[in-house]
Amino acid sequence: VFSVTVSDADGDEASFDVSIDVTLPPDLQPEVENESQEMTLGNVSTNLVLTLDVSGSMDSDVNGTSQTRFEIAKASLVDVIESYQSLGETEVNLTLFGEDAINIGWMSASNAINYLNSLTLDGGWYGGLYSNETEVSVDIGGTDYKDAIDATEVISFSGHDADQTIGYFLSDGEPNQNESKVNSDNDQTIKDWKSFIEANVDELHVVGIGNNVSDEYLEHVQVEDGKDPIMVTDENQLASTLNDTVQAVVTGDVSDNYSGGDGEITIDSIEVYGTTYTASNFPSEGVDLDGQGTLQFNFTTGEYSYSAASNEFTSDVLKVFSVTVSDADGDEASFDV
Repeated sequence: VFSVTVSDADGDEASFDVSIDVTLPPDLQPEVENESQEMTLGNVSTNLVLTLDVSGSMDSDVNGTSQTRFEIAKASLVDVIESYQSLGETEVNLTLFGEDAINIGWMSASNAINYLNSLTLDGGWYGGLYSNETEVSVDIGGTDYKDAIDATEVISFSGHDADQTIGYFLSDGEPNQNESKVNSDNDQTIKDWKSFIEANVDELHVVGIGNNVSDEYLEHVQVEDGKDPIMVTDENQLASTLNDTVQAVVTGDVSDNYSGGDGEITIDSIEVYGTTYTASNFPSEGVDLDGQGTLQFNFTTGEYSYSAASNEFTSDVLKVFSVTVSDADGDEASFDV
């Protein structure tokens, strides 16, 4: 309010008030809705993308066994395929690599098992790889991660829809061909591999086999943020180690579960069974949901994944975590997933 005084020519005065009504917009609150997902173990279809080292060193005998490293790797992958079959329908795409690489293509789980069982690696470094005594067109005289990656990236997923796609990259040695193309996360080969994995693969397992294998190059092949290569120094533990990775995965995105509010809405925290996590303290390896399965959460994008193995459960269960968001002026809202 302010007053105005006026006067005429002979000095008569009069005053009046001017009022300005300022009406603020309503304080908008974020609007949220809960989200639900379903994981039905035994009804989870899987695409397996396997990239296997068949270089001559894989023909090395393993102490304390009558098997070679390659024979143990074959048997371990057969176990993995069978374990995924127990979760649901499974298809397999196989790439074999040494000094070069070959993509064998898509197979049913049973055909993939038969094909792996048909493979023999003979003659050490200067020998060959055979399927039912027919030579497979791959040079086993060296190790080339670039060729392995390039051959895997040609996969077409057209006609191969699945609930989850899981990748395995297994090797027992460092590359001795094109090593300068895979020794940095900034190498174009690694960048292209990361783009391929992010676009097509829900989870990647990079596995080093043997007590003398280094993770110097494998750590670059493992392009998923927050994950390290799995180093199996005792080949006899390979099967159990790989089977521990066999899980069903559900993924989601909570960014479409909130709207409204004043200005930009951000994800502040999540609460998992009484523990509150923010972007700064969320573990890179994820968190378990009350002892069963593992939750990964991206506070920037709202994307999350929950992975679990069937042997973690004895009955149907409900797993819940809560998400808290706030708008630009601090109004908060929470919802459950």
